[in-house]
Amino acid sequence: MTLADILVILQIVTSAAPALFGSLAEAYGYSLALGTSWPYQRGILRLAQAGDLEAWHLIIATTLGANALILAALVRDANAISSLALSVGSALLGFATLRVLAGRTPAFFHGLHETHGMLCAYVFEVLPSSP
Repeated sequence: MTLADILVILQIVTSAAPALFGSLAEAYGYSLALGTSWPYQRGILRLAQAGDLEAWHLIIATTLGANALILAALVRDANAISSLALSVGSALLGFATLRVLAGRTPAFFHGLHETHGMLCAYVFEVLPSSP
């Protein structure tokens, strides 16, 4: 099993986690727990350890984004590059969502971020790269 195989499996297994943790963060009032200074907050690991769901959402999403970047560099096929593009798009929509929650962007972006997250999970699970 190659490194690319392991990374594809990791991407597939954890692809729905950002959507899950983002939904939980929203449901339990953690959406702006880190403020609007996207993408990171000082002490994010300490906050995650304390159970902050938004911190977990960001950590998992960032890990998947980094994994998508590594896969795109290693595999260089259409699926890996699409996964990377979707990860970048999701991050940008996450930024827009923080602006929605802060009252600076139309609410449309919030729903688009959630829908996009589900699309990313679908693509990572159904269309994995084949190294």
